[in-house]
Amino acid sequence: MKTRFLFFALALATMVGFSSCSNDDDDKDVNRNDVPEAYQDALKAKYPEAVNVKWEKTPKYYIAEFQKPQEEYDVWFGPEAQWAMTEVDYGHNLFFIPAVVNEALAKGPYGTNHTIEDVSMFERTDRTFYLIEVEPMSGGADTYLYYAPDGTLIKTTTQDITITPDTQL
Repeated sequence: MKTRFLFFALALATMVGFSSCSNDDDDKDVNRNDVPEAYQDALKAKYPEAVNVKWEKTPKYYIAEFQKPQEEYDVWFGPEAQWAMTEVDYGHNLFFIPAVVNEALAKGPYGTNHTIEDVSMFERTDRTFYLIEVEPMSGGADTYLYYAPDGTLIKTTTQDITITPDTQL
C-alpha cells in the first residue's frame, strides 16, 4: 500500500511539473490539418521542394517553416493565401549572399574586428534585402546591417527588429 501511494504521489508530481512547463514560441503553432488548403497550395506552387513544413499563424499571416541544407525558410502568406515574404536564414554563412554585399561588408567598418552572428535574406513584394548581424570581437552590442542586393548599405542599427511583411526600413 505504501509503495502504491509513493508511486501515485511521484506520478502526480511529475504530471504537475510537466504541465507547468511551456514554450511561448509554440503558442501560435497550427496543426497542418487546420491550415486552409489554399495556403498549402500556395506554398507548393512557390516552393515545391518544401518538406516537413510546420505552420504558424499570426492575426494577419500564415507562416510556413521548413529547412533545406544550411538554410531555414519562413514563408509568409497574407489574406487569400497570397505570398507576402520569404525569410531565408543562412546562419553564419556569408557565401550565400551576393559577392557585392560581401565586398561591401568587408570594406565597411564592420568587416574587421567583428564576428558574423547571423545572415538572412528577406524577399518581399516591395524589395529584397540582406540582414547581417555582427558582434564586436572586443564585446559590446550587436549591430544589424541591412544591405540591398547591389551592396548598398540601407540601414545600420543596434536594435533587433522583428521583420514582417509590414516592417518599414
